Amino acid sequence: MLAKVVAAAGSRGAVHMSEKRARGASVRRRIAVAAVAAVAALSVVACDSDKSSDKSGKAETSSAESSTTSDGTGIDVDPKFKMKPEYDGASSSDGKAGKKLMEDNQLLQILANNVNKYLTLPKDVPIIGAECGTPNAFWDPEAETITMCYELATLFVELFEDDRDPDPEGAALATTAAVFFHELGHALISLFDLPTLGKEEDVADQLSAVLLLNEKDPELQSYALYYARAFELLGQMEDLSPGSFADEHSLNAQRNFNVLCWVYGSDPEGVGQQITSSELPEERAVRCEDEYQQIEDSWYQLLEPYIKPQR
Repeated sequence: MLAKVVAAAGSRGAVHMSEKRARGASVRRRIAVAAVAAVAALSVVACDSDKSSDKSGKAETSSAESSTTSDGTGIDVDPKFKMKPEYDGASSSDGKAGKKLMEDNQLLQILANNVNKYLTLPKDVPIIGAECGTPNAFWDPEAETITMCYELATLFVELFEDDRDPDPEGAALATTAAVFFHELGHALISLFDLPTLGKEEDVADQLSAVLLLNEKDPELQSYALYYARAFELLGQMEDLSPGSFADEHSLNAQRNFNVLCWVYGSDPEGVGQQITSSELPEERAVRCEDEYQQIEDSWYQLLEPYIKPQR
């Protein structure tokens, strides 16, 4: 769950970025195209293999001959089991604003269809846009649903408006997509009974980073930078108490440094050059390449049995 991210959402102050990472309106225009690459590279490890059974007994990898259909977003999907997008109603101003942003940009459809194209699911999994009464996003292991709260998208718009981002709606969409991949991490851990060594919240952040960074796609790298920036801004608002250190989530400031480390470690000669020593201390940066590679390799090993071979 993303509760720690939004725990400090009560007050919002303007903080100007030291270096703008916005891609402007292109974020909205390219989100459908760029999101494809977020899961696409995972298929590489399965392209040359003929997997017809899984290791856990819970899922079955689809064969290359499986029939596929297109639902209008340009992505072929396997009809057996799907992640299914749903938009519930909204009545509050924050709920309506977030719903409009997500629905107008087909955000849930795009994210669900990418999962459907590249990962084998053991059952249908709804991804629900909903008014929650608070900014949040969460995987429900009992209902086996991912909920993306409309108020979260609205919070991100306001957060980036206060930060004077030139395209706060685009930044909010990018950050919301990164949050979805975090929740997808929780879902996959639960659905496939995957092992986690360490706090699950940190592990879910790691999957989000891997999906956004493994292709070195500049657009997806910018999503990860927005994700880190959101943690930084929320961390600046945080009023820490002793209970903050007992939470299952790492502190927002820590999550910001973690994501920046993984961005840098995934491409130190590329996007990593955008990250200054004032944003990521050199003492951490020198270890980030190895840290990111370990994370990427670990997630590849865990997900390999469930990756669909691509034609």
